[in-house]
Amino acid sequence: MDWDLGLRGLGTLVALSLAFGAVAGLLVGNGVAHRLDAMAVTALACTAVGIVVSEVVLGSSGEAQPVDRLARSGVLVAGAVTTVVVVLVMRRMSHRGAPRARGRTAGGRRA
Repeated sequence: MDWDLGLRGLGTLVALSLAFGAVAGLLVGNGVAHRLDAMAVTALACTAVGIVVSEVVLGSSGEAQPVDRLARSGVLVAGAVTTVVVVLVMRRMSHRGAPRARGRTAGGRRA
């Protein structure tokens, strides 16, 4: 396997990952700390998934890679899917700890 992602390609991947992280931070909500967590998790996940998609999945298929051996179309699709998954999981996790708002307490009894 030939790993030849250049410096410009890696820089483009990191910039795209940070952009997806910013989008995730806007969509997650629920406080500054939770937004920063979502941004960091999404940026790291998008970088890792982008490397795998560009170098392993699409690198062996011979797809045209315009920016220093980075398959941008594949990275964009993988980053969007990764961002959606991270946002959905983090939103689900943030609502899991709160008791139901319909007149019930955490123990299941009526308030």
